[in-house]
Amino acid sequence: MTRRTASLLLASVFSVMAACQSNQGPVTRPDELTADDWRWAAAQMVQQMNENGILAKYRGPANEPVVVAIGDFQNRTSNLNFSFNRRFMSNTIETALINSGQATVNMDITGTGGSVDGLLKGIQDLRGSPQYDPTTYAGGKARIPALILFGSVDAASVSEGRRTQYDYQVNVRLLDTQTRTAVWSGLVDFTKRLNRAVIGQISHSPSSG
Repeated sequence: MTRRTASLLLASVFSVMAACQSNQGPVTRPDELTADDWRWAAAQMVQQMNENGILAKYRGPANEPVVVAIGDFQNRTSNLNFSFNRRFMSNTIETALINSGQATVNMDITGTGGSVDGLLKGIQDLRGSPQYDPTTYAGGKARIPALILFGSVDAASVSEGRRTQYDYQVNVRLLDTQTRTAVWSGLVDFTKRLNRAVIGQISHSPSSG
């Protein structure tokens, strides 16, 4: 082995080690979204809602936090695994909303897998329940959800030489349950890259859209 060859091999080893120690987190397959990816996207979404002030607009007459029902997150990618692990997304948004003090989550009809139409029907059924007040926020009665939160995830990939880039987009919307119109929409874009120049190393580089 020549000195030049040894130097090149050593540089390659250090390159891989540096990539593994990146502050972007552990090395993962670029065509997968980890729990950290979903949590990061969810945190961005809640931040956008707070900056927009949409949740504050729907507070109750006594300044109570808005009641939200959590709907489905559609998997519009070719990766079937997203249909299972997208729960990380809704779990994180639900937790962040509740802990922010800006919203509470209705647990009677909420949950990933519920379509918007199904949730609207469920809300209509709640109005006839003795536990819910259909017209006011009278004390001692459960409150009808004012908003439905639902969304989708899309993905696209492009390859050039030994590099493949995977772009992901998470879209979240809030639907007014009275007018049945979308009153807020947020997008989060992030990217993962696969560089096969040395040993198929992945660089996870999220960027907010």
